[in-house]
Amino acid sequence: MPELHLTLGPVRYNPETGSFETLAEIIADGARFAYPVDLPAPMTAAFDYVMRRLRARALDAHRSGRAALRLRHAAPPTCGTSPALAA
Repeated sequence: MPELHLTLGPVRYNPETGSFETLAEIIADGARFAYPVDLPAPMTAAFDYVMRRLRARALDAHRSGRAALRLRHAAPPTCGTSPALAA
């Protein structure tokens, strides 16, 4: 099983949809992926519950391979920077 590192961005509440939303970033085997995740819940939901469920939804999206939206970050350059880009 590959080692995963999951980080949640700022969590906000969307009153229009009645859900908590965030952007989850997962690093797996050196590759970086970002998934938008949401959790329908009342604004008064317990913080621990919201964070656990958002993490679980992000991991499910990553592991299923069927996420509706996924961003794969490009790998950083391995040969150094170009002189034109360093300025």
